[in-house]
Amino acid sequence: MSSPIELCKFCKKRSFSMEQGITCGLTGGRPSFEGECLDYELDSEEKERVERQQEEDLKSAKLTGFPAFYIYFALPIGLIWTLVSLITSFSAESYAGNRFLMAGDIVLWFFYFYFSIYTIYAFVKRKPDAVFFAKYQLIMVFLTNLLVLIGGRPPSLWSPRITCHKERTKTADFSLKHTNFCDI
Repeated sequence: MSSPIELCKFCKKRSFSMEQGITCGLTGGRPSFEGECLDYELDSEEKERVERQQEEDLKSAKLTGFPAFYIYFALPIGLIWTLVSLITSFSAESYAGNRFLMAGDIVLWFFYFYFSIYTIYAFVKRKPDAVFFAKYQLIMVFLTNLLVLIGGRPPSLWSPRITCHKERTKTADFSLKHTNFCDI
């Protein structure tokens, strides 16, 4: 227990005063011991009642506001959007042979999906680490979007792949004519 009052909450010898709160039934005053109380008797019924009440409160607590919007709407939509854009636009050629960069992106996508799915699961099951994972996932989304802003525009679902090349042809007067072609 962290303080004498925490220990006294579940003692059979506790009493309550409107002025002082929880008091010792033996001394009539606030607890003054350090470490352990020699007269402590566990009131197991009270401890079980408080634990049951805390569990019921936790189960009945509803997620509302921005956390509910984020967990039940934004996060699943972001997961679906990322998965669809990944499947439709992933191309090994866009990494120009850099396998380390491609492997880094794949690992980043794996962690993004894992943390997103676990964050939803943790909030639904009321896990104690749910808030940590939600914050971590938000930071990860922010940083990846910041990297996209710094590094350039990622492939989009709506923009077609355009490849351009130059063609040189000799003209009748033996000069070179340069023409740019773009395939859509």
